[in-house]
Amino acid sequence: MSEQKDEPKDTSNMTEQEYLELANNFKEQMDEKNYEMDRIKRDHELLSKNFISVYGMLRMMDFLISNGEVEMELAVIIEVARGFASDIVDDL
Repeated sequence: MSEQKDEPKDTSNMTEQEYLELANNFKEQMDEKNYEMDRIKRDHELLSKNFISVYGMLRMMDFLISNGEVEMELAVIIEVARGFASDIVDDL
C-alpha cells in the first residue's frame, strides 16, 4: 500500500460558487453603505435647509436692528449670531 500525504489545499483557486458568494456579500455591503450615504445626504440637505432658514431670520432681525426697532442688548446677541451664521453659510 502506498501512503499518500495530505497536501495543503490550494486556496488560491476558488470555485465559481465561492466567487459568487463573495460577490453577493460585497454587493450586500455596498448596498448597506449606499443606503447609509443616501440617508446622510438627506439629513445634510435637511440640516442645510433649516440652517439657511435660521440664517434668513437672523438677517431679518439684523434689518430690524438697523432701523432701531430692537433694544441694544438683544441687538448685540442677534449681530453675534448673524456673524456666526454668516461664517457657516460661507463654508457651505
